[in-house]
Amino acid sequence: QTINGAKYYFASSGLMQKDWFKVNGEDYYAASSGTIQAQWVKSGRNWYYVDTDGKMVTGDYIIDGEVNRFDNQGLWMNQIN
Repeated sequence: QTINGAKYYFASSGLMQKDWFKVNGEDYYAASSGTIQAQWVKSGRNWYYVDTDGKMVTGDYIIDGEVNRFDNQGLWMNQIN
């Protein structure tokens, strides 16, 4: 749902989702404020990237014009030159 130009995700219970959550078995991320946007997410010592819908990316994905490689768990591996 978009409110005042910001994206949010609400569960069927009506609860606004924050941090990591699943939708149909897929991993998503929302900031602690609940906003959803394309961003890097650090979890422990690992880096992940979520797209503009908050969905964790896997495989090769272009970020700021550079191809980045993520494993099938979404863990950032390296930038491809």
